Amino acid sequence: MLKRLLRLWRKIMDENNTTTGNTGEWSELYTLGFLLVNGGAYAADERQNRNEEIFYQVLKIIFDGKSGAEKITYQADDDTIKIFSNSTEIANVKIEKLKKILIKLLEQLSATNEGRAYSLDAGSQMMELLRKDVIKAASSDKKDLDLVLLDLKTQQPTPEIGFSIKSQLGSPSTLINASMATNFTYEILDANGNVPTEFPELHDKNVKDNICLLLSSGYKIEFINADSEIFSNNLNLIDSNLQDYLAKILLSYYSREANKVSELIEINYPETDTNNSNAIHKIKEFLGVMALGMMPNTSWDGILTSLGGFLLVKKDGDVLCYYLYNLKDFYQYLVNNTKLETPSTTRYGIGRIIENNGRFYIKLNLQVRFLK
Repeated sequence: MLKRLLRLWRKIMDENNTTTGNTGEWSELYTLGFLLVNGGAYAADERQNRNEEIFYQVLKIIFDGKSGAEKITYQADDDTIKIFSNSTEIANVKIEKLKKILIKLLEQLSATNEGRAYSLDAGSQMMELLRKDVIKAASSDKKDLDLVLLDLKTQQPTPEIGFSIKSQLGSPSTLINASMATNFTYEILDANGNVPTEFPELHDKNVKDNICLLLSSGYKIEFINADSEIFSNNLNLIDSNLQDYLAKILLSYYSREANKVSELIEINYPETDTNNSNAIHKIKEFLGVMALGMMPNTSWDGILTSLGGFLLVKKDGDVLCYYLYNLKDFYQYLVNNTKLETPSTTRYGIGRIIENNGRFYIKLNLQVRFLK
């Protein structure tokens, strides 16, 4: 009886000590292993294909430790990876040994479709081997790790550059999360541009139906402003007309079947009209800036100090890199691989008519998610 209780206690302790993470978090660990085993990653083009002509050699990988004060650094040296805590070497690992675990980790990740946190044997083995006590260090910005690269032009080490990691192994992640800061307000006018005296009966939650019903009934919906002053100021740093460009895209999404960003741009700003070149470029730049660190509810100074690059984990296990030298491809990749979504109508107060000082308004929310 005592032995059974002891075995049960040990099992419970083992389960409690098992590291768990969602697919995105395990993908970050996989990316660390991939960069160490391969010495870096190839650039990606706008279609997520490997650009064999550009390889970004990684000299160092830096993580914040669990406490936040400690820096964990990984540095390849011939066939060995040296691991440092701040400036003190704490371990070294043979690359070949890490490679074997990396292959197992990809196999287990590819076979797992769970949305919640789960454990992976190969993941736990890699964490132990690389002296990592957490899969993902807590961070207030968008970066997942810092890299020191060999600069392609100067052939000198770069400063530490923050990179964000996106994975195609799990469910598509968001590029822009819904919040009250991403609400846009529009005024509703009648067909003559006057304040309406009556409205058709709208639905409680179906925002698209409400917008379509108003437009088909002859009402005009005109953009007023982005609700968040902080977000508005951030957008103005990119371009003073950007709010209007996004508001037009947003209204089009809620009044049409299209949801892909590429389709919405083509509908509202067709490339055949040369007058649209600035609007198209600024929308692309906006997506890039959002991916590289700007937050809707945080004041931004126009300088991207948080992130300088983007790492993409593909379904086949390849890891590709978007960086300064292929920024144009990065922008087009974002356009080609994102869509707009409708978040909770009640949580964000969107899709219903609001009266204020005798005038009528409706709010729409900007949420952007990756396609895959």
